[in-house]
Amino acid sequence: MKNISATISLNENILRLEKQKDENLKELKEQFNYTYESLKPINLIKSIFKEITQSPDLRGNISSAAIGIASGYLMKGILFRSSMNPVSKLAGILFQSVVTNLAAKNSDSIKSTGETIIEKIVSLFKSRKREENENKIEKMKLLN
Repeated sequence: MKNISATISLNENILRLEKQKDENLKELKEQFNYTYESLKPINLIKSIFKEITQSPDLRGNISSAAIGIASGYLMKGILFRSSMNPVSKLAGILFQSVVTNLAAKNSDSIKSTGETIIEKIVSLFKSRKREENENKIEKMKLLN
């Protein structure tokens, strides 16, 4: 009798362990697929881009650096153009470095000034468009 109950208990434990093994294998496969998908180059790029766009500090630093670099190149291009003189080239590089650093440090004020200028330009275009529409309406009234 003892032998039969031990066999039944052993078979139940074997079934339970086989079921647990199947579940563990299924979880392992799911984790493998998840890891495989996340390590694809396009998914790596997407996740890095997502992290950058969600981090306000990093986004601010990138925009400050971009404003600084763009300002430096713009000012160098305006003032020194494409000179062949080595002294002028060196002065242009130094000037570009100075402007880049200043612009990067003061990027918030540059952004706010740029936003103000853009708002004024947009409002100017809107007012001109409104005036044109009013003139068209007046002309149509005169024709009728």
